[in-house]
Amino acid sequence: MFTTDRLRLRAYKESTDKALLIELCNTAVVQATVFAGDFTPRTEKNLESVIDKLTTGSFHAIIERLDSELPPYINPLNATEKHRFVGIVSLHSIHARNRCGEFTIALASPAWGKGYGFEASKFVVEHAFLNMGVNRLQLGVFDDNPRAKKLYEKLGFVKEGYREDFRWVNGGWVGETLMAYLAKNWFSQHPK
Repeated sequence: MFTTDRLRLRAYKESTDKALLIELCNTAVVQATVFAGDFTPRTEKNLESVIDKLTTGSFHAIIERLDSELPPYINPLNATEKHRFVGIVSLHSIHARNRCGEFTIALASPAWGKGYGFEASKFVVEHAFLNMGVNRLQLGVFDDNPRAKKLYEKLGFVKEGYREDFRWVNGGWVGETLMAYLAKNWFSQHPK
Protein backbone atom coordinates (compact mmCIF):
# COMPACT_ATOMS: atom_id res chain seq x y z
CA MET A 1 0.00 0.00 0.00
CA PHE A 2 1.21 3.49 -0.88
CA THR A 3 -0.09 6.88 0.21
CA THR A 4 0.11 10.37 -1.20
CA ASP A 5 -1.05 13.53 0.54
CA ARG A 6 -4.74 12.71 0.09
CA LEU A 7 -4.92 9.21 -1.37
CA ARG A 8 -4.17 5.58 -0.69
CA LEU A 9 -3.14 3.26 -3.52
CA ARG A 10 -3.78 -0.29 -2.42
CA ALA A 11 -4.14 -3.80 -3.74
CA TYR A 12 -7.40 -5.07 -5.17
CA LYS A 13 -9.71 -6.88 -2.70
CA GLU A 14 -12.18 -9.08 -4.53
CA SER A 15 -14.68 -9.13 -1.65
CA THR A 16 -15.35 -5.38 -1.90
CA ASP A 17 -13.72 -4.06 -5.07
CA LYS A 18 -15.38 -6.23 -7.70
CA ALA A 19 -18.73 -4.50 -7.21
CA LEU A 20 -17.04 -1.07 -7.31
CA LEU A 21 -15.31 -1.92 -10.60
CA ILE A 22 -18.52 -3.16 -12.15
CA GLU A 23 -20.21 0.09 -11.13
CA LEU A 24 -17.30 2.21 -12.42
CA CYS A 25 -17.18 0.41 -15.76
CA ASN A 26 -20.97 0.64 -16.18
CA THR A 27 -20.95 4.43 -15.94
CA ALA A 28 -21.68 5.71 -19.45
CA VAL A 29 -19.18 8.57 -19.29
CA VAL A 30 -16.41 6.21 -18.12
CA GLN A 31 -17.21 3.77 -20.91
CA ALA A 32 -17.12 6.62 -23.42
CA THR A 33 -13.73 7.91 -22.32
CA VAL A 34 -11.89 4.73 -21.32
CA PHE A 35 -13.09 1.78 -23.40
CA ALA A 36 -12.55 1.58 -27.15
CA GLY A 37 -15.02 -1.27 -27.54
CA ASP A 38 -18.79 -1.42 -27.65
CA PHE A 39 -20.95 0.55 -25.24
CA THR A 40 -22.69 -2.18 -23.35
CA PRO A 41 -23.53 -3.10 -19.78
CA ARG A 42 -20.40 -4.67 -18.31
CA THR A 43 -20.70 -7.85 -16.30
CA GLU A 44 -18.18 -9.59 -14.11
CA LYS A 45 -17.28 -11.76 -17.11
CA ASN A 46 -16.67 -8.62 -19.27
CA LEU A 47 -14.33 -7.25 -16.62
CA GLU A 48 -12.15 -10.32 -16.17
CA SER A 49 -9.28 -8.66 -18.06
CA VAL A 50 -9.52 -5.51 -15.87
CA ILE A 51 -9.61 -7.61 -12.71
CA ASP A 52 -6.75 -9.75 -14.02
CA LYS A 53 -4.64 -6.59 -14.48
CA LEU A 54 -5.45 -5.52 -10.92
CA THR A 55 -4.34 -8.83 -9.45
CA THR A 56 -1.28 -9.69 -11.55
CA GLY A 57 1.50 -7.96 -13.38
CA SER A 58 3.43 -4.79 -12.85
CA PHE A 59 1.62 -2.09 -10.87
CA HIS A 60 -2.11 -1.95 -10.39
CA ALA A 61 -3.98 -0.24 -7.59
CA ILE A 62 -7.33 0.81 -6.28
CA ILE A 63 -7.27 4.54 -5.54
CA GLU A 64 -9.16 5.60 -2.44
CA ARG A 65 -9.52 8.73 -0.34
CA LEU A 66 -7.81 9.03 3.00
CA ASP A 67 -10.08 9.88 5.95
CA SER A 68 -9.32 13.60 5.64
CA GLU A 69 -10.72 13.56 2.07
CA LEU A 70 -14.04 11.90 2.83
CA PRO A 71 -17.18 13.99 2.22
CA PRO A 72 -18.06 15.92 5.39
CA TYR A 73 -21.25 13.94 5.97
CA ILE A 74 -19.31 10.64 6.20
CA ASN A 75 -17.93 9.62 9.57
CA PRO A 76 -14.53 7.98 8.89
CA LEU A 77 -15.35 5.23 11.39
CA ASN A 78 -18.42 4.27 9.33
CA ALA A 79 -16.93 4.86 5.87
CA THR A 80 -17.34 2.02 3.40
CA GLU A 81 -15.14 1.18 0.44
CA LYS A 82 -17.71 2.91 -1.77
CA HIS A 83 -17.29 6.17 0.17
CA ARG A 84 -13.51 5.97 -0.19
CA PHE A 85 -13.34 4.72 -3.80
CA VAL A 86 -11.79 7.11 -6.33
CA GLY A 87 -10.80 4.80 -9.19
CA ILE A 88 -8.07 2.54 -10.54
CA VAL A 89 -4.55 3.12 -11.87
CA SER A 90 -2.34 0.70 -13.73
CA LEU A 91 1.05 0.17 -15.33
CA HIS A 92 0.67 -2.88 -17.50
CA SER A 93 2.06 -4.71 -20.51
CA ILE A 94 5.59 -3.80 -19.45
CA HIS A 95 8.02 -5.38 -21.90
CA ALA A 96 10.97 -6.73 -19.89
CA ARG A 97 13.76 -6.07 -22.39
CA ASN A 98 12.50 -2.73 -23.71
CA ARG A 99 11.16 -1.54 -20.32
CA CYS A 100 8.14 0.03 -22.02
CA GLY A 101 4.71 -0.06 -20.41
CA GLU A 102 1.15 1.17 -20.74
CA PHE A 103 -0.27 3.70 -18.27
CA THR A 104 -4.00 3.68 -17.50
CA ILE A 105 -6.16 5.53 -15.02
CA ALA A 106 -9.95 5.62 -14.61
CA LEU A 107 -11.75 7.67 -11.98
CA ALA A 108 -15.33 7.53 -10.80
CA SER A 109 -17.06 10.72 -11.97
CA PRO A 110 -17.65 12.08 -8.41
CA ALA A 111 -13.85 12.21 -8.05
CA TRP A 112 -13.33 14.34 -11.17
CA GLY A 113 -12.04 17.88 -10.85
CA LYS A 114 -10.52 17.42 -7.40
CA GLY A 115 -6.91 16.78 -8.44
CA TYR A 116 -7.04 13.09 -7.47
CA GLY A 117 -6.15 11.95 -10.98
CA PHE A 118 -3.06 14.13 -11.06
CA GLU A 119 -1.99 13.13 -7.55
CA ALA A 120 -2.30 9.39 -8.18
CA SER A 121 -0.78 9.60 -11.67
CA LYS A 122 2.17 11.69 -10.51
CA PHE A 123 2.96 9.09 -7.85
CA VAL A 124 2.69 6.15 -10.25
CA VAL A 125 4.77 7.80 -12.99
CA GLU A 126 7.49 8.66 -10.48
CA HIS A 127 7.35 5.14 -9.06
CA ALA A 128 7.69 3.66 -12.57
CA PHE A 129 10.82 5.64 -13.40
CA LEU A 130 12.52 5.63 -9.99
CA ASN A 131 11.67 2.20 -8.61
CA MET A 132 10.63 -0.04 -11.48
CA GLY A 133 13.27 0.92 -14.04
CA VAL A 134 10.69 1.68 -16.71
CA ASN A 135 12.20 3.57 -19.65
CA ARG A 136 9.00 4.51 -21.47
CA LEU A 137 5.36 4.96 -20.48
CA GLN A 138 2.77 5.23 -23.21
CA LEU A 139 -0.98 5.66 -23.51
CA GLY A 140 -3.79 6.59 -25.85
CA VAL A 141 -6.34 9.30 -25.07
CA PHE A 142 -9.55 9.88 -27.02
CA ASP A 143 -10.39 13.32 -28.39
CA ASP A 144 -13.62 13.41 -26.40
CA ASN A 145 -11.62 13.30 -23.15
CA PRO A 146 -9.80 16.67 -23.12
CA ARG A 147 -9.46 16.66 -19.32
CA ALA A 148 -7.41 13.47 -19.45
CA LYS A 149 -5.24 14.83 -22.26
CA LYS A 150 -4.57 17.97 -20.21
CA LEU A 151 -3.67 15.78 -17.21
CA TYR A 152 -1.21 13.71 -19.24
CA GLU A 153 0.43 16.83 -20.67
CA LYS A 154 0.73 18.31 -17.17
CA LEU A 155 2.46 15.11 -16.04
CA GLY A 156 4.95 15.34 -18.93
CA PHE A 157 3.52 13.02 -21.58
CA VAL A 158 4.01 14.27 -25.15
CA LYS A 159 2.11 13.54 -28.33
CA GLU A 160 3.77 10.96 -30.56
CA GLY A 161 1.02 10.17 -33.00
CA TYR A 162 -2.62 10.37 -33.88
CA ARG A 163 -5.24 7.89 -35.08
CA GLU A 164 -7.97 9.77 -36.91
CA ASP A 165 -11.54 8.47 -36.76
CA PHE A 166 -10.46 5.75 -34.35
CA ARG A 167 -13.88 4.94 -32.91
CA TRP A 168 -17.54 5.72 -33.40
CA VAL A 169 -19.20 7.47 -30.43
CA ASN A 170 -22.58 9.17 -30.14
CA GLY A 171 -23.08 9.40 -33.89
CA GLY A 172 -19.60 10.60 -34.83
CA TRP A 173 -16.00 9.58 -35.23
CA VAL A 174 -13.48 10.29 -32.47
CA GLY A 175 -9.71 10.23 -32.87
CA GLU A 176 -7.07 9.04 -30.45
CA THR A 177 -3.83 10.82 -29.52
CA LEU A 178 -0.90 8.54 -28.75
CA MET A 179 1.34 9.91 -26.00
CA ALA A 180 4.52 8.82 -24.24
CA TYR A 181 6.83 9.86 -21.43
CA LEU A 182 10.48 8.79 -21.50
CA ALA A 183 12.56 8.25 -18.39
CA LYS A 184 15.33 10.56 -19.65
CA ASN A 185 12.79 13.38 -19.94
CA TRP A 186 11.38 12.69 -16.49
CA PHE A 187 14.87 12.69 -14.92
CA SER A 188 15.83 15.94 -16.71
CA GLN A 189 12.66 17.57 -15.31
CA HIS A 190 13.25 16.16 -11.80
CA PRO A 191 16.95 16.57 -10.99
CA LYS A 192 18.08 15.14 -7.65
